[in-house]
Amino acid sequence: MLRLLQARDAHHTSAHAHASNIPNSRFPSLKPFLFTYFLYFNNILSRVFKLRSSDNETFQVEEVAALHSKTIKSSSSTEITVPNVKAEILGKVVDWCNKHAVSEGTKDQLIKEWDAEFLSVDQDVLFKLITAADYLQIKELVDQLTQRVADMIKAKTFRTVEMTRRASNVEREVQEDLKSLGF
Repeated sequence: MLRLLQARDAHHTSAHAHASNIPNSRFPSLKPFLFTYFLYFNNILSRVFKLRSSDNETFQVEEVAALHSKTIKSSSSTEITVPNVKAEILGKVVDWCNKHAVSEGTKDQLIKEWDAEFLSVDQDVLFKLITAADYLQIKELVDQLTQRVADMIKAKTFRTVEMTRRASNVEREVQEDLKSLGF
């Protein structure tokens, strides 16, 4: 314990020494802010969350990527089970979070191209992605996915949309009936 305290104090002293090189005349209140930001940023990089899919596969996510999710941010645990989401879908959501965490400084066109490719999936996968993103409360991803659904609906006739809606309701009713019977 003593070594940890000494290491922390040494780290604090060296980080404070770097902050003391900032000229006082122009930004006197900037030093405490930079020091706090430095410590906060170092702490973020050290945390890793484990997301467990419904089929019991685990995905590790750095906190920088996990910050897209309100569910993860508000969790007191670093291990989170995502019910009703299979590994294939959860893996795609984790890929999206990682890409958007890394892309903060990249050109908008590159991330738009990546997103367009990411969203080019069949309807079944798209709805499963919406379920996962909604559970994890990833607003930006939910917005992108629902926009994709809206674009798909625009391209279809009313009859096709109505048939899809009815098929979806029938499938949902069958699933509820199976659950009530214990399957």
